[in-house]
Amino acid sequence: MGINLRENERVCRSLGEALLDGKGGLSVIPELIVRIIEEGMWRKREVKGLGKVVEFNHFEEFVNAQPLEGIGSTVPMVRNFCRDRPKALLLIDQATGHNQGRRTDLLDNIQEVEEAPTGTSKQRALRKLGKDAPELLQEVLAGEKSAHRAMVEAGFRKEPTPLILTQRAWKRANETERKEIVEWIEGRIL
Repeated sequence: MGINLRENERVCRSLGEALLDGKGGLSVIPELIVRIIEEGMWRKREVKGLGKVVEFNHFEEFVNAQPLEGIGSTVPMVRNFCRDRPKALLLIDQATGHNQGRRTDLLDNIQEVEEAPTGTSKQRALRKLGKDAPELLQEVLAGEKSAHRAMVEAGFRKEPTPLILTQRAWKRANETERKEIVEWIEGRIL
């Protein structure tokens, strides 16, 4: 069966509308992303409003292009909408090439990124599991466990110790909470 350029446009337009004004509900975004990437709909479609066929070589170009040609968003924003859907995150990383070998300190050739992605992100975990523990990745994609839990089971991450958890809590605590923590500890030692 050949490419249905009009169906590609219908689905891509639905994604653009959901991102722009919440039409159809924001919860549909991950499912639309999965379908658009899996079926390659973003690559080529007939945009009736423009009276022409629109083509993209790179997923980022499709995401960044203004409507009607693209969806007028950014890859980080699309990732954020899909943050609870591992399959969508994995497909986004595959479609974007997850910037392997590219400078991550630049937004484009001119602008620097304020905060570079960290190495403990869900996207990084999905890539690592896909590469080194595909059976655990399948469990994550099936919703049987979190990406973090799979990384721990695979031995790629350590479970935080009670001391580390306490240190994290201390950093987040305000002055009153810190006093309560100290009082609680003192009550246990005496």
